[in-house]
Amino acid sequence: MLGAYIPLAAKLGRLAMELAAGHVEELRLTYFGALAQYDTRLLTVAALNGAFQGRSDQPVNYVNAPMIAAERGVEVREERSQCRPRLHEPRASPRRSPTASRSGWPARPWATTTVSGS
Repeated sequence: MLGAYIPLAAKLGRLAMELAAGHVEELRLTYFGALAQYDTRLLTVAALNGAFQGRSDQPVNYVNAPMIAAERGVEVREERSQCRPRLHEPRASPRRSPTASRSGWPARPWATTTVSGS
């Protein structure tokens, strides 16, 4: 069941990190619907793997991705909901680190990745 979502989770992790310009304090993964019934730790690790690919001095894999997140002070949170997400609500909210305000924007927290299953 989860196999089809692994590449998606990795891409969403990479996208979240790109949007945050690599400066993330928290990575929150929210699983909705039937997908929330499963053990989604593999998807969370896939998202971390995608997030840190090319952003670490060491090769990133499914084993060390959580350790890399911890070393960088990135809080990883998994959330589940049996309800389907309301599409009119934003699923990604800024959560950038204070050092990431290169654009002149106020520093704000970044990165929610949402994966939904039917």
